[in-house]
Amino acid sequence: MQEFHDRLQIEYIRESTLEELEKRFSTPNKEEAIFYIRFYNDRYGNLYKNNQIATMIQKSALPVFITDTLFIGKGAFGGKLVPVQKLGMATGEMILDVLDEKIHPLHVKTFDEYWYQFDLQKIKQFDIYPNPTVPEFELINAPETFF
Repeated sequence: MQEFHDRLQIEYIRESTLEELEKRFSTPNKEEAIFYIRFYNDRYGNLYKNNQIATMIQKSALPVFITDTLFIGKGAFGGKLVPVQKLGMATGEMILDVLDEKIHPLHVKTFDEYWYQFDLQKIKQFDIYPNPTVPEFELINAPETFF
């Protein structure tokens, strides 16, 4: 991010309530976007469910970029995403390997699989298109084609 420091202003928002976030992101602004890194609780200790967070993302008047597939197709714009279902399967396989004593319980493995996915409806809504340097991506909420 260092190369963008003179062009980007990053504000880290961590302890806001969902209601505060909904209000803050309710006004369209072509100069702003949200990079959502998952959280589940606020400064009061309120624990939020995925469907509550998805509703907040859906209500946003700003594009919401995400880090994993959990909220794709649920209001988020998209991005370079960790496929959470595949991550869960890989984690389950590791647990079985630990139980079968094939690997040490403290074994660490980096999951480095990513998918580029973008919601076509959000592309149209915000008039933002994936960077041409993105090697290959999938459009979510796109109509079926014959090709």
